[in-house]
Amino acid sequence: MKSYHLVGQALDFVPVNGKTTLWNGYGSANVKKAVAYAKKLGFEWGGDWSGFVDKPHLQFNYRGYGTDTFGKKVNNSTSKPSAPAPKKSTSYPLPDGVIKVTKPLTKGTKVTQVQTALAACYFYPDKGAKNNGIDGYYGPKTANAVKRFQLMNGLAADGIYGPKTKAKLAAKLK
Repeated sequence: MKSYHLVGQALDFVPVNGKTTLWNGYGSANVKKAVAYAKKLGFEWGGDWSGFVDKPHLQFNYRGYGTDTFGKKVNNSTSKPSAPAPKKSTSYPLPDGVIKVTKPLTKGTKVTQVQTALAACYFYPDKGAKNNGIDGYYGPKTANAVKRFQLMNGLAADGIYGPKTKAKLAAKLK
């Protein structure tokens, strides 16, 4: 069994009110606030998933499914683990400029390039989806992947792809 829970990258939670478990309490204002805060920190919430919606689930895709510690010896030191080396490829072209969530959503080749580069560094979100969920649309999932990349690489985690994010991403892909 492979689970983010087994490698300490996921948790499940259920809201309670006193001694009453609120199995369907994920729509309350307090839970929404807690989930929003977790997402700001870089967690992915199972309630946002399409297909199998898992509202109790929060996971942190720091190393990505299948690239974390499954079947590997775990280093129990207190130092921060390093991200794995990116997937090898001939090249990962990265667009210039700034890309962020807009209405309507920005879409096209430039977004696909960003998503592909993030997937190569194990940050693009849908590990179980075909092609890691790369769809060419700069929406909340892409912004979340950019935020997590920025957070793990010492950048301001705003979810906006720009020159600093491009430079860090290009350095990781070398």
